[in-house]
Amino acid sequence: MADPNPTPPAPTPPPEPPKKSAGPRGEINANWLDEISATEKLAVVAAKDAYKNKLAKRKIDAPWLTKLTADLERARTLTGQATGKTTGKKVVTQTEKDLKDALIEQIQSIQAAAKQKYFTKNKPALADYFFAKNIKGLSRPDLEACATNIAAKAKDSAMPGIEAAELHALDDALAAYKGVETDQSGEQSGATAARKALEALVKEIADQRRELQFAVDGLWPAGKSENAAIRVEFQLSADRVFKG
Repeated sequence: MADPNPTPPAPTPPPEPPKKSAGPRGEINANWLDEISATEKLAVVAAKDAYKNKLAKRKIDAPWLTKLTADLERARTLTGQATGKTTGKKVVTQTEKDLKDALIEQIQSIQAAAKQKYFTKNKPALADYFFAKNIKGLSRPDLEACATNIAAKAKDSAMPGIEAAELHALDDALAAYKGVETDQSGEQSGATAARKALEALVKEIADQRRELQFAVDGLWPAGKSENAAIRVEFQLSADRVFKG
């Protein structure tokens, strides 16, 4: 006689989700890329005519936005260097000569500004900028030392036309030139250094992004219907105070 209340069969367990494989070595942290992308969008919004004057009263003014934009551009440069991808044993398809030429171009820009500042008023100061050297003929160690010294000197002096973006460009050119090698280990070492620099820069960019959003939170408070669209544009909740 069949059991009138048979025990139902045990349910088939759901299949286990596939294990995520580790990303390739040298992969950029996705959170860093998200931060860079989100902040780039905010910088564009902050520069709109509708907002820039009010934001300037909270110290989010043109120079502040210029620095943020320069930091974002530098982050994109470091992202390219940090991938560690190579083609024909060259980092990011650039040859050592290309990187050397780019570094020399940045050095000469600083030298020109130094000449403008000191040639007629304090000519001995030009010695700090290595005008007596044929920088194109320097060895790798000497060129790196020259660029390092000029970068340090320029950061301590107010040079005509030389702002944060130009100083960052010299730093980036020097870092890229130091990073390029003709073997795989050299390439990976350069990519690792770029990732460390990128990590520090992304933290700084995130702080600036919060500073901007706190300013918006004060200028266009949460909970007011007339502010909702503006707050959304700045990636803020329409109804909740920004807490960072």
